[in-house]
Amino acid sequence: MISYDLLATLCSFLVLIYAYDRAKKRKCRNLPLPPGPTKRFLVGNLFDVPKESPWIRYHELCREHKTDILHLDMMGTSLIILDTAEAAMELLEKRSAIYSGRPEAPMITLIGCEKSMSFLDYERKFAHQAFHLTASKKFRPYTLKAAHSFLRSMRTKPDKVVENLRYMAGESVISITYGLDLLPENDPYIQLNEAAVKPVFLSAMPGRFLIDFIPVLKYVLAWMPGAAFKRKAKTSTAIVSCILGHLTRPDIVTRAQVDIDAIVPFGELPTFEFEERLPLITAICMEALRWRVITPIGMPHVVAVDDVYKGYTIPKGSIVVANVWALLHDEEIYLDPSEFKPERFMKDGKINKEVRDPAHAAFGFGRQICPGQFLAFSSMWITVASLLAAFDITKAVDDLENIIEPDYEHIPGLVCLPKPFKCSMKPRSRLHEEAIKVTDGEEVQFEY
Repeated sequence: MISYDLLATLCSFLVLIYAYDRAKKRKCRNLPLPPGPTKRFLVGNLFDVPKESPWIRYHELCREHKTDILHLDMMGTSLIILDTAEAAMELLEKRSAIYSGRPEAPMITLIGCEKSMSFLDYERKFAHQAFHLTASKKFRPYTLKAAHSFLRSMRTKPDKVVENLRYMAGESVISITYGLDLLPENDPYIQLNEAAVKPVFLSAMPGRFLIDFIPVLKYVLAWMPGAAFKRKAKTSTAIVSCILGHLTRPDIVTRAQVDIDAIVPFGELPTFEFEERLPLITAICMEALRWRVITPIGMPHVVAVDDVYKGYTIPKGSIVVANVWALLHDEEIYLDPSEFKPERFMKDGKINKEVRDPAHAAFGFGRQICPGQFLAFSSMWITVASLLAAFDITKAVDDLENIIEPDYEHIPGLVCLPKPFKCSMKPRSRLHEEAIKVTDGEEVQFEY
């Protein structure tokens, strides 16, 4: 039986918790909301959110109000924008116990995807266990195989960069998840995967349902089961950013190829065993994640209780998102943020640990961080290393030998997809072309 002393102690403890909670609520009620644009009657700031590139407007509003935490009233729902790494880390990382909730999304149930991993904590915990840094290394054979498949596609279809990368990403995800060997093109499993996520992706497209009238739903829908599409778009779009970056910096291509040729026998393809000896490839991947932010607005979090930050109250139930674009284009951390500069992450021939790794924002925060971040970066690294080892990458030219400038911008949306562009990719030598063929078991005739 429970003693009276223990019971009295337990009751006192509960009373203290209740008193603390009441005191905190009173304190929150007496504090102002974070700064933000003027609210309108009934609709609040509903029409203050631009339809395109809202992350830039949010950043501008934060500067106008001299704050790193912005408040918008979306017809009674508080939307909190975190515009600096300091704010995002303090709330979404250090206070993740109360900031890891997700907004309700009735559309999910309507399309039958309420049991997606994105919503089930048990599955997410399992995914984190399966894909942490050490465990993810066992999947490297799959990512290497997918990278070689991409090289073969680029050798035969060099004008379809984006399509080839999307197929490679799908091949990697499906082979890791289900252990299936896929066809080199038009594989039915990849087609099935695309068809499965298409309704989810379309439901979040501008102009569908209430999304045009309640912009906050863009963020509610941003973490729906289309996350599978979103993750795949990231393991492909980030590599496209690398290629675009190489077109702006041909000197980086040359430097990277010199580094590769110094340790990888000429005419052979790199493997993961060379990763630590090729820091420039790692820096290129890091810069690609930072330079063209694929998901400029982070995953939405919901605060479970009233909270206080820098003298402002954050009401219970507020939707809190990080302005990832602003975090990765902070001029105080990344000089000339609009420029593709992998060397910003290098010092004395090694990765400079003093410069903030873009992964601190690119893969999410707290308990909502992407469980496959290490696998995704690993896949990106081997693909970029293999591409640079095997191909010369230059700007395309027309029939009159005029240089065709690519469009470096992305299409704003749920995931910022690259716009179509042309470039020239040619095997660096006959040996490299033969090495690409060999990855598929194709017989080649060596000339001596």
